[in-house]
Amino acid sequence: MWISYGYEVELCWYTDSMKIILAVADYKGKNVVFVSNEFQVLSLEEAARLVKSGVLEDVSLVRRGSSVYLRTKKKVPRERELNALSLTSSELTAFAQGLSHAKSTPALSRYLELYRTSLAGEHEFIKPIRNLFKVPVVLVREALVAHQAYISSAATHFKIDPFLLGAILIDEISATLPLEAIFENITAKGFGFNTSVGVAQVKIDTANDLIRKGLHNPNPKDTKLPFGRMNPSARLYLAPYVVQPKHNIFFAAGFMRFVTDFWRAKADLSIRPEIIATLYHQGYGKPHANPRPNERGEQIATEFYRLAEIWL
Repeated sequence: MWISYGYEVELCWYTDSMKIILAVADYKGKNVVFVSNEFQVLSLEEAARLVKSGVLEDVSLVRRGSSVYLRTKKKVPRERELNALSLTSSELTAFAQGLSHAKSTPALSRYLELYRTSLAGEHEFIKPIRNLFKVPVVLVREALVAHQAYISSAATHFKIDPFLLGAILIDEISATLPLEAIFENITAKGFGFNTSVGVAQVKIDTANDLIRKGLHNPNPKDTKLPFGRMNPSARLYLAPYVVQPKHNIFFAAGFMRFVTDFWRAKADLSIRPEIIATLYHQGYGKPHANPRPNERGEQIATEFYRLAEIWL
């Protein structure tokens, strides 16, 4: 299984003709990230080079002024047209997070079927609540341990449980792992809507709110931060900060600290990790005396918490 994580693609990798099986559009509706039938994740620039070399089938290269985009060739079957293969980054994020309004598409289903096929040799898996796919334990553990120092530092700084922070990260890593290379390319393109980014899947607008609350500022010398009003331009500016692992994890920890303090008058969340885990995905919520967790929060506070204790 070949996956491209960068922007420099060696054309010698591609020995056969390729087809696009999935395309992701930016907030303007322009397809800028593509996945091939061989599981390669391509930026628009990479895909354009492959079209020029004659490797990428079904599409042609179109230029309008300084802009370049791909267009489906004539007589291509409808199911292989770019319109049929495209979805937005917001739709992809919603699907990865198992949100109620999320929907699959034939193109996304095809991509996930290839992913499942690639796991034939694996034996231990994690199955996140409400997600349609499982992920290898070894990959989740490697991704979490790689950020161990940031997790410890953030937990100490905000006086929160490092294992609960780790458990939340296990949930987020498990949710996005089959789509990780796509998300990396999406982040690199700097989409201007309020999408979730980074290892902790922090929303851009939430990060800005946490900066305004004084919980974490990725660059105190940057006078543009925080933004008073979020729009595509502001999100494009803030996203490169938020996606960095250190800041991403500190924003996640800052949210946990704030939501615990925010609820303190009504409920002691310091002894209710399942509620903190639930609110991490639902927002600050309205404090009341009898909060109840959802299934995802329960899984984080039990199954994933135990894994965090072992791995960290």
